[in-house]
Amino acid sequence: FELERESDIDTWEAATTLLVSKEFGRWTGTANAALIYESIKNLHSEWETSLALQAKYRLSESFEPALEYFKSDQSNGLGPIITGLFRVGIAKKVRWELGVIWELADSPINKSIKARLEYDF
Repeated sequence: FELERESDIDTWEAATTLLVSKEFGRWTGTANAALIYESIKNLHSEWETSLALQAKYRLSESFEPALEYFKSDQSNGLGPIITGLFRVGIAKKVRWELGVIWELADSPINKSIKARLEYDF
């Protein structure tokens, strides 16, 4: 669950996301489905949705190639992702992810670079 307020334009946004993961041998399938409600004072309110699907091959803990699909009200894209994990001590990890998502339909944005670095302690 997420609740966000942008004070300069008096906007509220509430979101909930369902996360589902299933393993098939060395493959992992993941789905993230989100339902978002946005309210802009004196203008309008609207519901939005998004869906992210990922199929990841567990080659090794530090390197896992994947294919990701993302669909929202403003985007529809597909692309390759690489991800992994490095252990840096007892119960400490660095997770990383890098990829490119290309738009599947005509859009002013034809590709997005996805990068994530996470430290678990």
